[in-house]
Amino acid sequence: MNLLFAFALTGLMLPGCKKTGINSDVTSAVDNEHAESVSNDVDNITDNAAHGQTIFKAGEAAFDATSPCAQVTRDTIAHTMSIDFGTGCACLDGRTRKGKIMVSYTGNYFETGAVKTITFQNYFVNDYEVQGTRTITNNGQDATTHHWSWGIVATNMKITKPDGTWVQWSSTRTREMIDGFNTPANWSDDVYQSTGSFTGSNSEGKNFTANITTPLIRRIACNWIDTGVITIAVSGETLNHVLDFGNGTCDNLATITTGSVILNITLH
Repeated sequence: MNLLFAFALTGLMLPGCKKTGINSDVTSAVDNEHAESVSNDVDNITDNAAHGQTIFKAGEAAFDATSPCAQVTRDTIAHTMSIDFGTGCACLDGRTRKGKIMVSYTGNYFETGAVKTITFQNYFVNDYEVQGTRTITNNGQDATTHHWSWGIVATNMKITKPDGTWVQWSSTRTREMIDGFNTPANWSDDVYQSTGSFTGSNSEGKNFTANITTPLIRRIACNWIDTGVITIAVSGETLNHVLDFGNGTCDNLATITTGSVILNITLH
């Protein structure tokens, strides 16, 4: 399988792609979307956990908006938190998670300069294993727009599929809250914009670079990226591959364009 879009990532889940009669390049493009989705998934879970009064109900240990069975443990002295999905947790977003997301932090979610580091312990989403480290730094709030932003550095991130094949990447991006900042107690109206670039490889030895050429927009209330474009260049291929998430409608539709060939895909 080629890498193609082995990294079109940043969303909140691990969607798949329904496709008929397509070549291995397009299948690899879906790998890229998987990566993007996993990154967004992890960031949104931990960001809302950091809020304390958004997805997580204050004083409760259950991760109530995503799962009836995940357990959250906070150590406010050591500044750590774990989100434990156990040996298999059917989450309310239709995905099954298991294992732990581990978080250490130096300050709260809306504290300029605060750093949050995310790692994983035997963490799987729908039997896809997720590994690596994500470091998120609060860049502060813009004085004019009042938008908060965070710098995200992903190091040695890796997704291993049930069949043993994998894609790995490192990235640098900026995640900006463009709406919802006036209602910190209500997570559901939050809207994020992501920009940045990635480099990576896959289990077939293909290397790639990916750039967000149109900012990715993700509403927390939607299960998919609303809009945005990622352009991917793969070693040994003359044409770039473009993953377009759409026009802002909350749906599970996207397109992959290679040269003059356009493929419609359905994410789930």
